[in-house]
Amino acid sequence: MPSKQPLVIHVLWTLDRAGAEQVVLALAERLPFHGFDTLVIAAGGGGQMEKEFRAAGVRLVIAPPADR
Repeated sequence: MPSKQPLVIHVLWTLDRAGAEQVVLALAERLPFHGFDTLVIAAGGGGQMEKEFRAAGVRLVIAPPADR
């Protein structure tokens, strides 16, 4: 059954340790307590914070790393 909570999708390039990634982790951890479902998309691949997102129970979609 689909969730009746509004879905907030956060799109980041990677999950490397930087300011945006830390803010998104904090939001993704807290928004469910305020009635929102969350999903984080890492469009350019994973990163250093992937384990922290997973440990917090955040749903992730990680694209293959982009060629640089």
